[in-house]
Amino acid sequence: MILRNLWSKLDNAPQCVLTTPSTLTHARGDTALETNDSKSHLSVKILDAAFGKPANNMIVEVYKQTENGSWSLIASGKTTTLGEVPDLVTDEEFGEGLYKVKLCSWAYWKKASITPFYENVQVIFKANQVVRRNYVIAALLSPYSQTISAVVSEPVN
Repeated sequence: MILRNLWSKLDNAPQCVLTTPSTLTHARGDTALETNDSKSHLSVKILDAAFGKPANNMIVEVYKQTENGSWSLIASGKTTTLGEVPDLVTDEEFGEGLYKVKLCSWAYWKKASITPFYENVQVIFKANQVVRRNYVIAALLSPYSQTISAVVSEPVN
């Protein structure tokens, strides 16, 4: 019952739409004010299963694997009150390649006076950008468990 209610909240939340302005910091050092007309195609949604609500103010980092195999931070942001970080990276930053999305869950749980099992949650995936697609990573987290789902759209014109 609880899981069904949490997932229905996720299903009813706006898909990749920023309802209030949010400032994201890109690895290149500038700050961008994202709007609804952004062309990014990577978004993250996080639900807190322990408290049955969206995970607000969780830091999310996006890395891209470099040619030598190391990881380069390309963007970071914090979840909104809806547990979302829409429009994490720009079209220019999100090309074909291997990506790592890091959910900084340790600090989130510590703010709630909970000692979690996981230091952080990492999702590593390959983006095939021969054709443009939208990627949404959905996470259901508790201090001792994690469920990750990905929604990848059909090609977008």
